[in-house]
Amino acid sequence: MQTQAPIKVIYWANGASREFSIGNELITVKHVCESKLRWANQPIGRFYRSLLSLSPEFTPVSSLQQAAKRFGLSDLETKKFLDKLQTEPMLKEWKPKLIELRSSLFECSGTLRH
Repeated sequence: MQTQAPIKVIYWANGASREFSIGNELITVKHVCESKLRWANQPIGRFYRSLLSLSPEFTPVSSLQQAAKRFGLSDLETKKFLDKLQTEPMLKEWKPKLIELRSSLFECSGTLRH
């Protein structure tokens, strides 16, 4: 959700947590539950993991709109993406915001607003 580069990169994996060095870089691998690794390397997965690390209470829908548009997905892909996320148990606190996001991006006709 941020446009700035992170200070420290942490990789999530379903294996053991560990740290190791490659050259001058310290690499951190953190064990997370399998559900957090869902949709690996897909836009929906990146969006999903971003939501898991943020608080719905302090994240405006406008930030979610910008993030969703950055993926450059078609209208249908974006609609499916948001519909899937609304049903995710780990995102139950996000459901009202996701519904609001979906309605802010789509008019009744189902087309993306510009």
